[in-house]
Amino acid sequence: MVGLVRRPEKEYGSEYRLWKYFYGKRRRELDAAILKAIGSPDCALSWVYPDETNEPNQHEFENLTFLSTSEFAETVAEFKTVWPVTGTGISWDGIAWAERDPRQLILIEAKANQPELCSAPSEAGERSLKKIFSALQRTKSVLKVHHRFAWTNSYYQYANRLFVLSFLQNRLSCHLVFLYFTGEKFPDGTPCPRDSVEWRELIDACHLSLGLASPGEPDKLWTHELGKRVHEIFLPALPVGD
Repeated sequence: MVGLVRRPEKEYGSEYRLWKYFYGKRRRELDAAILKAIGSPDCALSWVYPDETNEPNQHEFENLTFLSTSEFAETVAEFKTVWPVTGTGISWDGIAWAERDPRQLILIEAKANQPELCSAPSEAGERSLKKIFSALQRTKSVLKVHHRFAWTNSYYQYANRLFVLSFLQNRLSCHLVFLYFTGEKFPDGTPCPRDSVEWRELIDACHLSLGLASPGEPDKLWTHELGKRVHEIFLPALPVGD
């Protein structure tokens, strides 16, 4: 499914900040931070979304709809057998390719406030939820997470992004980048981390809740091969006039 998304109307929040970096004067800084995070600082990025054309209306991709060439037809078809194709799909804040050999896919999830990270539980129907549960259970198994940790409740969005990365890891070279904006201000006072230290506390809580860390293994995710494909970037939210 591909849904139409308008240019952000609110001058705050993760989508707006990502677009400000992308279309503003800080594009080079954004690209450099992503490439450094994935360990390819000398590569170039080719963006799929946001669109280089700077159109006012663009298509936001859900699930793996951005893999539209015949090269990935089998991968897309297989994905549809393990994840629901109805309802709201997994949408991406940013999608890019690192131009190296082989090309590396980069999936980007941006956050600017605390509630965004916590996310809501899955609202899928019974049949879809059963398929989602099975997919997430397989990802937990890959990451050696105990099956009793619930991945369809709080932090569901974080969990399903890990599922996509796990699904793709043996099919193409892929990275998952969590982009955290610091110092954002919401008019309604939504709590926003001021710096990477405050974000780190929230991320640690997320990892503990999902079984990706424990009191004895705070860095459990990062020691796994799949976890080495998960990256964090912290960038300052820009003033509206920047």
